[in-house]
Amino acid sequence: MRTENPPPLASAWARLRAQAARFRRSILTRRTATRWLLALGALALLGVLGYLARSSPVSYTYLLAGMQFSQDDLIEIQRALEAKHFDARSYRVDDEGRIEVAANRIDEATDIVIKLNVGKPSLTHIKNQAREFSGPFVGPWEREQHELEVREQVLAAMIQKLDGIMSADVTIHRPKGRGAGRQPARATAFVYVETRGGRELSPKAVEAIQNLMAREHDVTHDAVTVCDDHGRRYLVAGDPMGVRSNLLRAREEELSEKILEQINWVKGVGVTVQLIPSPAPTPAPIPAHPAPVEEPRPPDWEVVPNHPLELVEPTPTPAPEPAPALHPVASAAPPKQADEPVIARVWVKVPRSFYYLKALPNREPSPGDLQPIVTRTETLIRTAVAHAIPPGQLSEPVVIDTIPDDVPVSRPLSASDVPASRRVISWWVPAGVGGGLMAALLFIGVRLRASRRPTARPASASGRSRFEGVGASAAGQSAAERVRELIRLNPEAAAGVLHRWIGQGGHLP
Repeated sequence: MRTENPPPLASAWARLRAQAARFRRSILTRRTATRWLLALGALALLGVLGYLARSSPVSYTYLLAGMQFSQDDLIEIQRALEAKHFDARSYRVDDEGRIEVAANRIDEATDIVIKLNVGKPSLTHIKNQAREFSGPFVGPWEREQHELEVREQVLAAMIQKLDGIMSADVTIHRPKGRGAGRQPARATAFVYVETRGGRELSPKAVEAIQNLMAREHDVTHDAVTVCDDHGRRYLVAGDPMGVRSNLLRAREEELSEKILEQINWVKGVGVTVQLIPSPAPTPAPIPAHPAPVEEPRPPDWEVVPNHPLELVEPTPTPAPEPAPALHPVASAAPPKQADEPVIARVWVKVPRSFYYLKALPNREPSPGDLQPIVTRTETLIRTAVAHAIPPGQLSEPVVIDTIPDDVPVSRPLSASDVPASRRVISWWVPAGVGGGLMAALLFIGVRLRASRRPTARPASASGRSRFEGVGASAAGQSAAERVRELIRLNPEAAAGVLHRWIGQGGHLP
């Protein structure tokens, strides 16, 4: 008689159902409190695993190799990315106008931005577009306007490369002549810039913009207006005082950088330089002229012999010439110099922690221990300032102050360096280990509970067939053990044996 074996898939599904049934019976046999604890443990494990999967770190990459975009370009790019289902975890924008995109979607974001045609145009691209604008139907006025627009775009592209500028827009206004014989009004330039992070432009950047705009043949240095996106005005056309103020600020920044280069060994030092007009020298007092002393004049009469008077007028005596002045009289207003002399006031701020770190490391320094360090540091700073500022422009003395910082006055106890192998592990590592241990303990407990065999029920004496009696008398309890083992391992085979046994005359108990 041939025995049919079930297919492997059906056998695996039957074993899985048998295991699920045994697990369900094992859970139902436990107390209510135990079942609730097991359910809460399973829910906690699922929550931990879901949180770890959700909060896994995302690797970001700069879009277009860290290219910086203006505010208008960023708005357009964000709209395009959100239309393609980029959420807040897929990209982010930093303060410098750069876009970071998740590494798994960087190619998709690059294709989107390239199709938008945003970003700063290069000088080569602008010149190529200028060459394409030609033809027999282009008039002189259109050609002149196009050349002006090209020059404005070239100047804007140059200004955008300066430090601290995101984007720039240049407009040059050339008024038309009012008639023959009249001198035409001079041209003016307006520069609008967008700064990085909303910060103020440095005086050097403003001076560079002014020099670039003065490259135009009819635009002078004092005919440039510079504003930023926050409404700050750096230069105003026709205001020479604004130009001079910016030059002074640029000079102050340059001197501050020179001094910082000389004293960069002082950690956290700050330098402030202020240029003020040099006081005019006090003129020497002019000595008063002595009152002129009149010389004695001979009397108008004289003794002469007695003779007839002649009708001749006497010769007038010439008046004495005035004495020459000892000092020439100064003019009412001296001629105005092109560059007025200035002097520099220097303020150096040294952090308090610098002196404490230079003091004795084994004990808290006293004022007596700090005084030699302070004196030597101030001497070196004054020497460095004298080397950085030209002679005759330094206002004495240099002000050096000690400023408080976050470092405490008392030196904290220094711990030994922790090797790299003992560094703090990320929080998700112990969380994952704890979740794994919880799952393992839960699985072991369930398996131990399921392996416990239930108590065998006593078989009824009535209704037992002769085959059952013979089998029980022959094999005893070992036969029942083998039958249960067969049912547990292969339910399909046990069912086939049972059907054959019934077909041969056996009866169910």
